[in-house]
Amino acid sequence: MRQIVSSIDDRDTHLCLRAEREFLRLLQGDCDSPVGVHARFVNGELELRTQVFGDGAAPKIAMGRGSDPEKLALNVFEKLEHDHEHN
Repeated sequence: MRQIVSSIDDRDTHLCLRAEREFLRLLQGDCDSPVGVHARFVNGELELRTQVFGDGAAPKIAMGRGSDPEKLALNVFEKLEHDHEHN
């Protein structure tokens, strides 16, 4: 079964999905959360862009690039938290 699934799995799409899901997990968000998360490959590098909406304020925005989807999600999450604390 694993061999069949791996034969139809698109590596880039899978990595994007992992980054997006990890960011939502870190945020403790779900499909109903006011969050925009988009991962894509730019020049061979994984890019993650995020927007978090809430409380009628301007959205919190953060982005980053990297090769490891989980580390990238954590870096973007920490950047978002850091920027929020200093604004």
